[in-house]
Amino acid sequence: MPLRASTELAAVYWIKSLPEIASLPVAVVLADAESEFEDAAQGFVTVHAIGGSPHMYLPQREPVVEINTWVALPNNQKSPWPASSYIADTIIAATYDPANFGHVLTHPDYENIRMMSAYPLTEPTRFEDDDGRYARYVFEMQLHWVGDPHDEW
Repeated sequence: MPLRASTELAAVYWIKSLPEIASLPVAVVLADAESEFEDAAQGFVTVHAIGGSPHMYLPQREPVVEINTWVALPNNQKSPWPASSYIADTIIAATYDPANFGHVLTHPDYENIRMMSAYPLTEPTRFEDDDGRYARYVFEMQLHWVGDPHDEW
């Protein structure tokens, strides 16, 4: 029997399903994302649940998640900020395309989920309190997703 998906895992599933983001590592913690890629200039995404609430009567989740986009250009004179901003803007643009919603998203160890919608709540903001290795943009999104513990879609 598959494990139940968490909000953070649902957000990771959905972001990884976006065609323009599919090649980027997406994880819940920075260490996992860093270990999945070799080229920091490519960028990566981390996700954290920060609020929201489940639906009172239906098995629908309505969390708020914080999305962090990261890019580093360690041996390059170019600024990594535009690349990090581009990743954030790409995720936000995906929220306006109905083709990105309603399909089943799968993981081998967890239940299937279906992302019904996602809405940006804040504009991507440059986060400059990093150690200088990464350009990081942060924004918040509201998700609406359902899980299927029996995989009966």
